[in-house]
Amino acid sequence: GVKELGGDVEVFAVSATDGLLDFVEIEKIAKTVAHSLYVEEGPHPLSACESLITTAATLWWKAKNGTYRDDIAIAVSKMSL
Repeated sequence: GVKELGGDVEVFAVSATDGLLDFVEIEKIAKTVAHSLYVEEGPHPLSACESLITTAATLWWKAKNGTYRDDIAIAVSKMSL
C-alpha cells in the first residue's frame, strides 16, 4: 500500500536503461525506489536497485535462454525543491 508522508511531497529522479524497463514495470521501479528512500524500515537504496537489476537479469535469462541480455542500469537521486 501507499504510505502517507505527512502531507509533504517527496520528489526523486530515476534514470534506467531499457534493459531494466523491458522487464520491470515503471510502477514497480517507482515504488521500490520510493520505499528505499522514504520508509524508515525500507531497504537501503543500493539494495533496492540491486534487487531491481537482479529481477530484470533473471527475466532476460528466462526470455532468451541465457543467450542474450541487454545492458541493465539504474541511477537514483533524491531531489530537494
